[in-house]
Amino acid sequence: YRFTRHRCPATKNGGNMAEPGAVAFQFARKGVIRAGYLGDIDEAMLNVIDAGAEDADDIGNQELIIYTDPKELAAVRDDLQVRGLDIKEAELTFVPNAMVEITDSEAARKATNMLNALEDLDDVTNVHTNAAIKDV
Repeated sequence: YRFTRHRCPATKNGGNMAEPGAVAFQFARKGVIRAGYLGDIDEAMLNVIDAGAEDADDIGNQELIIYTDPKELAAVRDDLQVRGLDIKEAELTFVPNAMVEITDSEAARKATNMLNALEDLDDVTNVHTNAAIKDV
């Protein structure tokens, strides 16, 4: 999507535009699966490892976020289903290599406004960020 400077959501919200791909190095392409499990977290994590996933995070309420190599997403998803995990979502996406914590209230407001403006654009299908906006 091409913006003129005066129409750019980043510029309007205190940011600036970079060249295409300028920040791509800050993200890794990954398969991401959100799955529910029953029973013990340790057993669920063993199933995730045995299925060939790279990593997983327990997000509470007996749900996991599972990370895979992009080429292994379908195989890991299918294996987890066979092992009894309830697959809620499975997609290829960009995962930040490191998060940047934003604690300043003005910077947090600007970042939130910019992300919302980008997500509101009809031609934008996904917005990826490495901002960890803390409640301030």
